[in-house]
Amino acid sequence: MLPTIELMVRMAKVFEVNVDYLIRDKENATISKIKIPDLRQQIEKSKRCPYADQETVVSFLDAFIKR
Repeated sequence: MLPTIELMVRMAKVFEVNVDYLIRDKENATISKIKIPDLRQQIEKSKRCPYADQETVVSFLDAFIKR
């Protein structure tokens, strides 16, 4: 038996996540936590970039966050 929508909403509130997080795979759930739509879209787009370019983006973000 599948949980009702009401139960899913209550569970999400208890765990302080959104319902999306409960029903999606881990990767998409993590991305769905990003509150800024433009940032979320850019991360989705970056998945299509070559691996070396993705590493550059990660390095840039690391440097930005550490400052």
